[in-house]
Amino acid sequence: MRRSMLFYGVHVHSHALIEDSIVLPKVPVRRDCQLKKCIIDRGCHLPDGSQIGNDPVADHKRFHVTASGITLVTRRMLGQDVSLLR
Repeated sequence: MRRSMLFYGVHVHSHALIEDSIVLPKVPVRRDCQLKKCIIDRGCHLPDGSQIGNDPVADHKRFHVTASGITLVTRRMLGQDVSLLR
């Protein structure tokens, strides 16, 4: 983890790399995930090997990427049930 902020309930599994990112509560960052310049919304479940923030072209297809290159990720964008967080 480099220059990042992790909230409570974030569990970073082995071989995961988080750089210049904010990970909100209750997010498991699974094995071999790479996050760079991201904001991950609460309750997102990132599968093994997720690559977010490394390829802006690929990120634009699934997520919202700001003009300054920050990738925003929500449960809905990941195709996950948003009602489970209530």
